[in-house]
Formats: sequence, structure tokens, C-alpha cells
Amino acid sequence: MQLGLCINAWILRGDKSVVIGVSATECVIILFMGALCIRQLYFNSKFQFKTNTKVFLALLIITCYMMLPRYMTLMSDNMIWLAPVVLEIIVSHSIAFIYMGFEFLFWNKKVEQWKQDFQFYS
Repeated sequence: MQLGLCINAWILRGDKSVVIGVSATECVIILFMGALCIRQLYFNSKFQFKTNTKVFLALLIITCYMMLPRYMTLMSDNMIWLAPVVLEIIVSHSIAFIYMGFEFLFWNKKVEQWKQDFQFYS
């Protein structure tokens, strides 16, 4: 849904609105980086933070929170149809970052619980 909204903003921006084009491009970059980050973390054989994963995640967080001034610019330019899309991307990624933090903190407990469950069912 987010990707569809960003592509629609890109298509409907017209030739005059550079702000919309830049905002839509930034949103697509964040969505692409988020998909790569999720693939790196959750679809590997182990849930582990390697150095390149930490750098990639830090770049994603920085890029995501750099969208806050873009949101303010869109609101001040009265582009009320794209500003909520940008805000939704910021909020949803913030929730995902918090969730990833909880996963990182409690991963060992979860693995131990899975081992106990596997022994119980075996």
C-alpha cells in the first residue's frame, strides 16, 4: 500500500512540483531499504546483527527521520494529500524499529523457549 501511494505521488506530481517528486523518491528509497533490512534480519538462518546490518539499519533510521522536515515542508506547502503518506511511513518504520529492538533484546529467551517446545513435542 505504501509503495502504491508513493508511485501514485510520483506519477501525479506533474512537471511543476519538485517537492512531491523528491518526497516520493525518498519514500520509495526508504521502502526499498526497509525491505532489504527485513530480508537481511528475518530471512537468514540466524537472527544476528552483523556490522553491515548495523550500518544498513542505522542508515535506514537516519533516512527515515530525515523525512520529518519533508513532512513539515509538505504541510506548510498545503500538500495535504501527500503529507499523511510521508507521516505514515515515518510512524510505521518507527514502530518496526522498536519491534526490532525488542526482538534483539529478547531473542535468546525466544530461542530457548523454542528449544523447550521442540523437546516437548519430540
